[in-house]
Amino acid sequence: MITIDNLFGALKLKERAFLKRYLKDFNVTQSYLFVYPRAKKASAKANGSRLLKQIIPKVNWSEILRLHGLDDFRLAEEIDKRLKATVVKHYLDEKLGDFADNATRMKATELLAEMLGRRKMQLAFSGEVAHKGYVNISPDDWDGDGDGDSSSDV
Repeated sequence: MITIDNLFGALKLKERAFLKRYLKDFNVTQSYLFVYPRAKKASAKANGSRLLKQIIPKVNWSEILRLHGLDDFRLAEEIDKRLKATVVKHYLDEKLGDFADNATRMKATELLAEMLGRRKMQLAFSGEVAHKGYVNISPDDWDGDGDGDSSSDV
């Protein structure tokens, strides 16, 4: 059975009130002033930020996300839905059918690649640029008699 103590760990009463208020409006200053109404607004921002940093390690976030249906399984289901996304196309008010929604599918693929750490590829360039599939090779690097045709060497 899930209890408040399981979710909020070893938080004190005022820390729980601060966290609940913060999760409602995501405003550190207002949340701090809600819990400590006599505090001055000038110091509430700094104190609220400090309090939030103290609270974060004490809370069981994975359990809170699971209770709200925001765990890894939900994320996988949502990405899978988008990988199979379709769009209905019409022509002159007549339905042509369901077609692949490539924009949504591509975005889902990008998100999946980013999650798996494969989104950003490191490319090293030597200073010469490749043009449309042709690699720039200096004539000095050619084999044979210098005509650039290596098929006769085979």
